[in-house]
Amino acid sequence: MREQKIEVFKEDVLSAFVSYASQDRQRVAMIIQGMKKVRPDMGIFFDVDSLRSGEAWERALWSEIEKRDTLFLCWSQYAKKSKWVDAEWRYAYKHKGVECIEPIPLESPANCPPPKELRDKHFNDKLLYIIQASPFRG
Repeated sequence: MREQKIEVFKEDVLSAFVSYASQDRQRVAMIIQGMKKVRPDMGIFFDVDSLRSGEAWERALWSEIEKRDTLFLCWSQYAKKSKWVDAEWRYAYKHKGVECIEPIPLESPANCPPPKELRDKHFNDKLLYIIQASPFRG
């Protein structure tokens, strides 16, 4: 038997911008808390935690999107209606391409379909079925 060597490349995400609707802030904060436990080395831009008083926040948003490896798009009905979420993911799409956008679905895509520009991205997560299940009543 002959041994074959295969080169495998993996591009690691070292930093991320989190785009979300303000109505989802609590849920998103819990997701970020979990991310930081697993990847304390990942630089995560989360506006309420990252922006400082007196900072030119709008300019900071665009700058942060450009310098981060990925944009985590926390997708929900609220996000779908948010002008800021729309502006953030479209800015990332235009300046960095579709490959830099990683969906984090907060709702099933059956209830909250993704934008047409991102339809080739997987917007479903089997854990959503558990998250959205009715609480156990024993």
